[in-house]
Amino acid sequence: MKRILLPLIAILLLALTVWVIYSRTSGTVREELKDFAVKDTAGITKIFLSDRNGNNVLLTRQAGNVWTVNDSFAAKKETIKLLLEVIYRVDVRTRVSKSGYNNVIKDLASSGIKCEIYLDDPEEAFKTYYVGGHTEDALGTFMMLENSSVPFVTEIPGFNGYLTPWYPTKLTDWKDRLVFSYRPEDIQEVTIDYPAYPALSFQLKRSRTSYQISAPDGSLPSVAVDTLAVLNYFALLKSVPYEEPNKKLSAARIDSLLKSVPSVIYSIRDSKGVQSTAVLYPMEINARSIAREDSLGQSLKYDLDRMLAYLEPSGEWVTIQHFTFDPILRKRQDFDLTARKSTTLRR
Repeated sequence: MKRILLPLIAILLLALTVWVIYSRTSGTVREELKDFAVKDTAGITKIFLSDRNGNNVLLTRQAGNVWTVNDSFAAKKETIKLLLEVIYRVDVRTRVSKSGYNNVIKDLASSGIKCEIYLDDPEEAFKTYYVGGHTEDALGTFMMLENSSVPFVTEIPGFNGYLTPWYPTKLTDWKDRLVFSYRPEDIQEVTIDYPAYPALSFQLKRSRTSYQISAPDGSLPSVAVDTLAVLNYFALLKSVPYEEPNKKLSAARIDSLLKSVPSVIYSIRDSKGVQSTAVLYPMEINARSIAREDSLGQSLKYDLDRMLAYLEPSGEWVTIQHFTFDPILRKRQDFDLTARKSTTLRR
């Protein structure tokens, strides 16, 4: 009897093993194992993205539908919009084939991006899945839900491309290239200091519904301020972009710049007391410079189109264009109502 029973048990165990393996790689799949989309994107409070290289991004929805990155700066609006769209629309195209199963699992394990989506509970993710690479035709994206062993090829119906780039984990991909970005009503104080031209420097302060203007150190008495000019000026500070991060400056060059006298020190303090500063320096002629000589044919030392800027508190060095920054480089007399009236009368 034992001689018959033992082989039978072995056959049954082998059959069970084959069935388990086969059931994981073929046949029908429970709906919850391929449910990647989150339809209530308006209810999402946090999104956490991380990759195998140690890059982590925590996106948090703040009041006014503003998203912040790692609680340090505002998320790029277009990037957060695209991510929410793919979270809402992502759909399963097909299950990963048996032949590709092992390669996809290895890809997800070695280079997959983890995406955690939070709704009401700030401690427990509503949905977590892994985003891998793309299919051969670059029209599908490999994904797998957490606690599942079944990977899928996903897509956005009607979109020709893969979805991995829509889950960026590098901070630079989430940051707007903005030196300043303020709502006019949030600006409490603007200070522009021209070290070489102190007579043009000023500090402009909001005082309830009026404004006061003086020297940056407050040494000059306040004068009558042209309120309309101030309001028009503050509107320019909604979006002041920089061209690109400047990562080519050597440590020696940075040290030299910080020890030199800057062209402009521009600071804004908001209603919460938080201050942002851009310290501007001339940029030397380089390979990108267009104009290299002045009107007399003399070689130029500095680029006529661009400047260097050191941003605080981020500590970044960026390249800015005169075209976008010069409009906000005003002088004290531009807001002095008495000075403007006397100039008008003389005309």
